[in-house]
Amino acid sequence: MSPADLNLRPFELEDLQLVDPWLQQAGIGVPRGTSHKVWGDRVRSDPRIVCRVATRGAAVSGLFRLDVAPDRMGELTVLVAPGLRSRGLGRAIVEAAMAEAACRGLRHVVALVRAENTGAVRFFSKIGFIESEPRVRDHVHFHHPVG
Repeated sequence: MSPADLNLRPFELEDLQLVDPWLQQAGIGVPRGTSHKVWGDRVRSDPRIVCRVATRGAAVSGLFRLDVAPDRMGELTVLVAPGLRSRGLGRAIVEAAMAEAACRGLRHVVALVRAENTGAVRFFSKIGFIESEPRVRDHVHFHHPVG
């Protein structure tokens, strides 16, 4: 799958009900004490957050969230539906996110992955993200130049 084959649309509050279990599984869920509505509204309205949902037909198959910092760095979160992993969708989503980062003039994108999430660690390594040392609180820190 290529980014050209990927259907991306802006994140909607209704998407959170579906992707929340994916967030929880990845260990990054909605922050404690924050309602889903508040979190979803922030993701949709904050100009420093770009969140796009990948769809196949009407079905949500993944998403990316790119948090843009003033220092031209972006923090990337990528989620792929559990039944659709290892089919090229994650790579296409990351390529779309990197294109978005380039359009916004970012220099680097970083990703923070729980060390126990070995599938995600392998994924980011395989697609060219570089692991930074040392690990922070049982997380692997990856970075990738934009462009």
